[in-house]
Amino acid sequence: MIEGFSIPTAATLLGFGCVLTLAVCLACATLARFTTVGGAEPFLPLSAGLFLYALPLMALGIVVGYLSSISREPAIGDTLPAVLTLAGGLTVYVYSLDSVRKSLIAGISLLVFTINLICGSAYGAYIRETGKLERMLYAVEQERQILNYRKSRNLGEAIPEWVWK
Repeated sequence: MIEGFSIPTAATLLGFGCVLTLAVCLACATLARFTTVGGAEPFLPLSAGLFLYALPLMALGIVVGYLSSISREPAIGDTLPAVLTLAGGLTVYVYSLDSVRKSLIAGISLLVFTINLICGSAYGAYIRETGKLERMLYAVEQERQILNYRKSRNLGEAIPEWVWK
């Protein structure tokens, strides 16, 4: 199990990601509606379409950011190439489209992914760093208990070498 991860944490992260994604999609739909020349598209179908297209990338961004930053192992070497590949692939796809609407949807989805990746990374780093003191205090308490046990059994304070092999 990943330390600091639970169902409430996941629900909070995904809820925050949904609210953030909805805000970005509504803002972009508003901009798209008022900047189009000619007939303006209906606001609700445009914003709902943007939200539904951006939702999977939102979840991917939150999960990748959180899991790569909560780990105590360096994960940037694995995460960064995957994120750049996704961004490059989506950019090539956008340039192959003939519709401005499809390009807008793909670009906003990438924007949502990037924002949620950063937010997930920040939250994971926060959880990792706040738990550091508790882990160290727990290790000190365990060591104290082991030394007390060894002292009460007249085993000496030095732990034998076979324990570490």
